[in-house]
Amino acid sequence: MAQPLYFLPRVALKHDATPAAKRQAVQNAGLGEIFVDVKPEDIGFAAIDGKGPGDLSGTIVFYTDDREPPPRAGYFHLQQTWHHVNDDLWIGIHNDHPPTPADMRRAKVFRGYEMELGDGNEWMIPIIRRPTDLGTTLPQSQYIEGGKLVKTLKAAYKRYWDHSEEVADGFLAGKEFTNIRAHELAVEALGLNYRFGHNEQKILGLVDSENYIALLSYTIDLPHVNAVSEAQKKTECQPAE
Repeated sequence: MAQPLYFLPRVALKHDATPAAKRQAVQNAGLGEIFVDVKPEDIGFAAIDGKGPGDLSGTIVFYTDDREPPPRAGYFHLQQTWHHVNDDLWIGIHNDHPPTPADMRRAKVFRGYEMELGDGNEWMIPIIRRPTDLGTTLPQSQYIEGGKLVKTLKAAYKRYWDHSEEVADGFLAGKEFTNIRAHELAVEALGLNYRFGHNEQKILGLVDSENYIALLSYTIDLPHVNAVSEAQKKTECQPAE
């Protein structure tokens, strides 16, 4: 199996490219979020001097951190399918080696619920917010004050926490949000644990009409919330002695 490959038309990276140059190249192509947890020295690339996707020259980039490298880290049009995203980006998938969770997982994966998605594989859906106690699996800073441990969500994850309030309100407070917004939030949540975004979704179809609501429910630990609610109801219904 293999990760997606990213072709940057008209971008020339030399073998001695600096970490800053590699980082800038992926950011210019709109891949900053996909590669955000990839160290510059772990950004691999292959120069395409002749005709690549769209008959253009450029550079193919991929990640080389703790995982299997791509079986073909270049342009092989008979073995790959290339998807045009925009003037600055093409995404290639190996025909015989479709991406798996192991290929696309981030350096840090947050625990939650394993769920089968549109490709038939099991993916880890992170618990972003637990409404019963406002708990989270996301990283927090902490210190002791007045004999208590004070925790604060790290700034890099605040967007996910804020958006999870929309999900909680939708499931628990009856506040409506559109199907488009629900889809956006589902893709965003999956992108916490995997190098995955809306471009990859369009190609791989992991989030679909049958799973996106259940996926969102796991991000707020809804099974646990429902279990707590049922336990409280049973307690309240107990006859007084």
